[in-house]
Amino acid sequence: MSIAFPNLALLALTAALAIPPLIHLLSRRRHEVVDWGAMQFLSASPRRRRRFMIEEVLLLALRWLLIAALFLAFADPKVSGPLIADWKRPPRDTVLILDGSYSMQSSDGAVPSPWEAARHWCRARLAEASTDDRVAVLVASQPPEWLTERWHGDPEALRDVLANLPPPTGNADWPRAVADAWDFLRQTGRAARRELVLLTDQRRFGWTDPATLHQWRALARRFQHERDAAKGDAAFVAPTLYLPNLGDRVDGPNLWLGPLQAPRTLVGLGQRLRLTTELHWTKQTPAAPAPTVRAMLADEVRRLTLPAKLEGATGRLRLSFEHRFTTLGVHLVGVVVEPPPGHDVLPA
Repeated sequence: MSIAFPNLALLALTAALAIPPLIHLLSRRRHEVVDWGAMQFLSASPRRRRRFMIEEVLLLALRWLLIAALFLAFADPKVSGPLIADWKRPPRDTVLILDGSYSMQSSDGAVPSPWEAARHWCRARLAEASTDDRVAVLVASQPPEWLTERWHGDPEALRDVLANLPPPTGNADWPRAVADAWDFLRQTGRAARRELVLLTDQRRFGWTDPATLHQWRALARRFQHERDAAKGDAAFVAPTLYLPNLGDRVDGPNLWLGPLQAPRTLVGLGQRLRLTTELHWTKQTPAAPAPTVRAMLADEVRRLTLPAKLEGATGRLRLSFEHRFTTLGVHLVGVVVEPPPGHDVLPA
């Protein structure tokens, strides 16, 4: 168990509570006692004098403790630990879903990437877990990947899993990941409190693009149907969804290529084949040079011709090239786009 005081300045002021007793002790004067005849009938007995002294000391202590309690309350103490967690809330089953898209690695070097922020958030959450809490970890990749095959109640083991987790390099399938986590909680959850925690940078692609929005709507209808069908069933517990804030998002120019298209998939030996695609971009600065686009062919790598600069902050450019295959067989053709040096917020 640990105790933290965010307002340390107010906590330091509690030392001032020692000033009144010190002033009293240092300024106390010893008066000369002069006895006279009738005083013997007014003086209290030694037993009563001791009682008066004890009452005064207790009264002073109570007043001092009351002021100290006010200072401590304003210092806003934070108490954490497994015992406190067990006392404050019931056990909970939690599925942590990490965004598996490549954009989670975006960083300008000044702030941590969303991927690092998500792992830091998970470690902080595990530090607050009680002894009866259970946690599972899922990466929303394509397809979603479970990092834990079962529930874990050991925070140290989960911290090791997060520490050894490689950074994502693909795209995220959020609707399927949430559906898998929902099914996992519904089938194996036993706590009265169940949670789905979505850790994402909230990029549009994979989160709110038209195709994903269609899947979200279908998933919402499915969840609502299951909730309606389970009315009156005490064993059914709908999980609560949380979307933590991972900090400021680092945005830079975004470049992507459309599907590579060909008029036919079967072509004769030596026959010319024209392939087309589209280069899309957003948040392109006027001074930024154009990116590099390369066609990855079976026997060569060809650089496609682009203008010196892309027109407009947002736009698209149609690209095409021709090729003749000189050998029989199945050939894999692809196109890659590389941002100009110094204009990428993602690691290579």
